[in-house]
Amino acid sequence: MAIRVILKRRLEQIDKSLDKYMAKLEETDQVESACINLQTVKIKDKIAALNEEMQRLKEIEVGMLAAPDKQVSLTDPDSR
Repeated sequence: MAIRVILKRRLEQIDKSLDKYMAKLEETDQVESACINLQTVKIKDKIAALNEEMQRLKEIEVGMLAAPDKQVSLTDPDSR
């Protein structure tokens, strides 16, 4: 059950980061310049990476909940 708490906590952290990056994008949309455009690209890359991480964690959670013992090993599945 501890892994579920860890997954939930990580998903919450990712949500907060996404909120922060979305707010930053809104700020940069208001001011146009080459430097800010580069910053916008970097922020969008970070958002994409966080979305991928959220998807990966959700897939792990689904696998964990589908397992008979509700456990998952990310390094060695036979070690459970």
